[in-house]
Amino acid sequence: MTRSYVANLKKGRIDNPGFTKLEAISGAMDLPPALWFGKGEKNDRAPDDALLAALGDDTMRAIIEETLRLGNKDKKLLLRMARQIASPPNDV
Repeated sequence: MTRSYVANLKKGRIDNPGFTKLEAISGAMDLPPALWFGKGEKNDRAPDDALLAALGDDTMRAIIEETLRLGNKDKKLLLRMARQIASPPNDV
């Protein structure tokens, strides 16, 4: 990939780089290609450092990949379970 191609991409002259180019750019940035795609909703936000660090951990990445297969109800249940596990014990 040439510097001029990247410059044109940054300036918006290239609308769709294609999957192969996207993979190359993602690889150079050490990010998964999926992070390029958002839902187009107002609540979308760029991945933060904690999320990027989690994606670098094999166990966290596996948890995230398995979670993608779940329905919304199960995702919410899993989130409640994780929060309960992470909360300090109520024992005094």
